[in-house]
Amino acid sequence: MHKQRAIIFANGELADPAAARSLIEPGDFLVAADGGARRLTALGFRPALVVGDLDSLSADEVLALRVERDADGNAQRALM
Repeated sequence: MHKQRAIIFANGELADPAAARSLIEPGDFLVAADGGARRLTALGFRPALVVGDLDSLSADEVLALRVERDADGNAQRALM
């Protein structure tokens, strides 16, 4: 039985982005803590959940993360 993993990204420098990217598997639940959203998107992933006061992100970054809609206009992701 495969268990889903949750991976939390915090704000800070990634010493080895390629190594971090290689650890993420399909189906992982990706959580960004505040500025960790920037780190996660820099790796080519979008967080399933963003938590925190978001003071480490620009207004444009927050808007880009806020809601992504599918072709039918249904919200796929929202900040908590």
